[in-house]
Amino acid sequence: MLFLSERGGLNFSILWIRERIFGRHSLGQGHSGLKEGVCLQRVKCLIFISILWGVMGCEPEHNGGAQVDLKQEALLEKVLESPGVIVFETVNNYVFRTHCTSCHNPRDKKDNVDLSSYEALAGERSTKRVIEPFQPEKSTIYSALLIPTGNRHMPPLDKPQLTKNQKRLVYLWVRGGAKKDINSQPKPTVSLKEQLQPYFKDPELIDHKVVTKFLLKDKCMKCHSSNGEKPDEDAILYSANMTDYASLFNASAPTIEKGNPKGSSLFSAVAIKQTMPPEKEGYDLLDGLLIKLLRLWILNCAIEDKEKLGEEPDLIKNPKAPEKVRLCF
Repeated sequence: MLFLSERGGLNFSILWIRERIFGRHSLGQGHSGLKEGVCLQRVKCLIFISILWGVMGCEPEHNGGAQVDLKQEALLEKVLESPGVIVFETVNNYVFRTHCTSCHNPRDKKDNVDLSSYEALAGERSTKRVIEPFQPEKSTIYSALLIPTGNRHMPPLDKPQLTKNQKRLVYLWVRGGAKKDINSQPKPTVSLKEQLQPYFKDPELIDHKVVTKFLLKDKCMKCHSSNGEKPDEDAILYSANMTDYASLFNASAPTIEKGNPKGSSLFSAVAIKQTMPPEKEGYDLLDGLLIKLLRLWILNCAIEDKEKLGEEPDLIKNPKAPEKVRLCF
């Protein structure tokens, strides 16, 4: 006897429905069912199929931990057939409003992300960059959906999850430029490599402000700063305090050793031991370009503010070691 308990959790069987419509023996006795007439049998078959379809579709299915609204999924599949018309409001209707904005709203703004409007997410009011137009794999708003475990998986694992189609919708939206509306003409963002190239060419330009902008603010200061979103008091006190420039050289737990990247606990943690950011909590390891930026900064004395130094006539110019441009005293 085939039960439907595996699809929808219902506690009656297909066979029970069939017997009530056709009779207990009418479908198992060769051509005896023809006594009722071909037309009557066809009518009964249609009734059986319609009831079975109704039973199987009366409750949402489950797809990898995600509740599936069959009607919504049908509409969404139509949307996915035309990626060019997917705009913010499309994603808002199918994903953000139902799965995200209870936490990521103007009031709560969890992880400093507000998904309640395009302006808050990617416009002038945006305070955290989670979208790289045309590059879904490099966009946190999409990659967070794929992280299997940890705090960075979105939505949180104890909340209803997105279906494959909903994830596909976010992917196609970002791949299409993350358009605000149908008339938007988004431009690709400047790559990280392009942004850092001037500093790699002239390492003396790298100061604390540059390292904070590209690395510390988004990757470290959330936990390792007294002003962070989720300050870890033990980490700040005993491991690495990145609240400000002076904190990096705290006598009790120095994070930076000027001129010596390998001797700096911060560089060791992110580049050598690769214990930070913590992968077990869902964080990605640092991009090699960011590690290079950090190394060049420390190598050249981890200066606080290039502008305050002014002209530096005593900079080193050694073709055999072009990365080392400054002596540390």
